[in-house]
Amino acid sequence: MPSKLLSHRLTRRSFLAGLGAAAALPVLAACQPQVVEKEKIVERVVTQVVEKQVEKVVEKVVTAVPPKAPETVTVSFGTGGAPWLFQMWDRVYNQFEQEFPKIKVDRKYDPSSDWYKVYNKISSGSAEDVILMNDDALFYLSAAGAMTILDDYVKRDLKREDYFDRAWKVRNAPGGEIGALHYGGRVRVTWYNKKLFDDAGIKPATDWVTDNWNIDKWEENMVKLTKKSGERVDQYGAGIIACIAYTWFPNLGLSWWNEDETVSQVNHPDFVALCERIVGWHTKQQIAVRVGENQLALFNAGKLPMYQGFMHDALSFSKDIQWGAMPYMKIKVDPVLSFMEDDTYAIPSSSKVRDQAWVLSKYNVSEKAQWEFGKSDFLVPSLKKVTESPQYLDGNPFGYAGVTRKIWMQAYVYAWKQTTNNPMGEEMARSMCREDGQMVSGQVPVKTYLDTAAQRLTKYSRDNQWNKKNDTPGWRLPGVPKDAGKP
Repeated sequence: MPSKLLSHRLTRRSFLAGLGAAAALPVLAACQPQVVEKEKIVERVVTQVVEKQVEKVVEKVVTAVPPKAPETVTVSFGTGGAPWLFQMWDRVYNQFEQEFPKIKVDRKYDPSSDWYKVYNKISSGSAEDVILMNDDALFYLSAAGAMTILDDYVKRDLKREDYFDRAWKVRNAPGGEIGALHYGGRVRVTWYNKKLFDDAGIKPATDWVTDNWNIDKWEENMVKLTKKSGERVDQYGAGIIACIAYTWFPNLGLSWWNEDETVSQVNHPDFVALCERIVGWHTKQQIAVRVGENQLALFNAGKLPMYQGFMHDALSFSKDIQWGAMPYMKIKVDPVLSFMEDDTYAIPSSSKVRDQAWVLSKYNVSEKAQWEFGKSDFLVPSLKKVTESPQYLDGNPFGYAGVTRKIWMQAYVYAWKQTTNNPMGEEMARSMCREDGQMVSGQVPVKTYLDTAAQRLTKYSRDNQWNKKNDTPGWRLPGVPKDAGKP
């Protein structure tokens, strides 16, 4: 999940050093209440007339002591976000506590959270029992034994077919093991200003599959929408999504790695050419917003016709803007793959209440909670029953009548299906997203940047002793027990 939340590198040495002896990670079994039997000797004297003798009979009576009523268990829940998001979680967990009165949710909301804080909590053993986890690092942290492997819980309590495949196949633990639950995804779409489109005589794309712009049409319309006064740009044609490498590379149909995932291919010639074209929009042509400018502010000021942003950006739109939502541009892969952030919540292996933490996490993929997510337009729910329903699809995001949620559901379904699950996910996000502003701004030539990124990723694969053949259930980083993370 590439995000501004993380600016620090995650390395095997630093993380395992924080964990201490990784081999000593606790594997905790849940303690269930037991029915304990006690022997109680009750002596009763019974007088019997048998040949004028009095016999003393001692009866042995075994009584069962009823189980002690379980006390309330507290499960901590940690997440970052904004106040409106915390209000949504409160609605979900107020409902949860009514249904599960023996579990209290200690809500640890942190509006200033970042991934570095999360990693520190995990490595120190102080992480919440259920925690928002960076999906880029999920494979690595699971391989380090820091995440609870949830397969047994899922097999017992959930039906995989009830959820979109993305929930199980995208960025998980080694060998397809489940290191976290994906509650849904915060998709990105192209937001556009209806008035500015109408003024330029441009008709928006309406569907990810049947009515979308290709890259040539996108560039043509950007030129139409750009307004200049001499050398000065009064209105850019569009704001292009950050993480252009993360977004557009998969749409060329290319693979990040060679077959055994030991050599990075992010400097593929076709990708170099595509990046040079997109960088040219920002530099030579000046039809795309410069790196570092606030695209949302420009959009709200009526000075930006379209930009690519998250679904919840609409919460911040000015009431004076008549807006719409449409797909990304199509490059080669059809339908175009979108880019999104999977909301991944894990149970750290340090939790001492993992069974109860699972009850809480499982509730978040239940129909009730998934509907709350859907109605709040926080994310596209992973539960098919909710997301594919007419009630959801025909609903208007944030009550705005100009858009339906269909465009978001398509973005979720056609989102980039990240199949490269390996320990380099976090390093990939750093190279191909968080730092690519150096390339997009023109500060570093495209080929130089991508060649350097490919060398760094290849070295990172080697440092982690990685090979695709290692992607099997139970694979762990060197020095980590094979059963680390098992409940």
